[in-house]
Amino acid sequence: MTDVQPSPPPAARRVGPPVLLGLRPRFLDRATIVARLDQRIRALALWGPLARGEADEWSGIDFVATVADESVGEFLDELTRGDTLYGKSLVALRMPQHGVAGGGFVSVTYLQSGLPLHVDWYVSPLSLGIPVGDTKPLFVRDGWPHSGASFAELLRERPSRESCSPPRWDRVVSTIPVQVAEVARGRPEAVRDARRPMRDRTEAYAALARRIGSLPARYRDALPPLFSQLGVARLLNR
Repeated sequence: MTDVQPSPPPAARRVGPPVLLGLRPRFLDRATIVARLDQRIRALALWGPLARGEADEWSGIDFVATVADESVGEFLDELTRGDTLYGKSLVALRMPQHGVAGGGFVSVTYLQSGLPLHVDWYVSPLSLGIPVGDTKPLFVRDGWPHSGASFAELLRERPSRESCSPPRWDRVVSTIPVQVAEVARGRPEAVRDARRPMRDRTEAYAALARRIGSLPARYRDALPPLFSQLGVARLLNR
């Protein structure tokens, strides 16, 4: 009789230190409280991986904020400030072409517990209705409607016709946390150096370190959190 050896248990997924895992829930709690106190915001919902239940420890936050039409511009302006009630930002990119008609899009890299947290704000005017189906509501003031377009449908069918291009170095700073996350997930090719995709994590992390170190002096406040995030990623991938 042949002894049957039990299969080894699957390796536990490495999810990182508590400082990384705690960033998102703390920010979500704060943002929801702040948004509830702002009467211009009629509803706040999650979109993307968090709404679909597909987020990992590196995922950022995608908000859909439904705002009174007359307050959209004012609210977008406030999101682009360096210090807001939602937190201090390292960089904020306003790119209306990624939003819906009459609304807007702001990509903000917040400083959270010494690390960068990437948050995309999709601001939608109330006149387009509160998107349903593909969002996860955090709160709605006037009751969640039983029918309506998904936010993906609004983006596809009612896209913004405005366009602008943020400064180059702002885009570089904003992209670095996203690329660190992609490399940590096992996709080093997300990083390019001299237009050449990186082949492994070590190479990709080295390229990102050089990129952070080459940032202009005006971004000196962004260096510690960007290097800290890179250090966390390297630690997890040992």
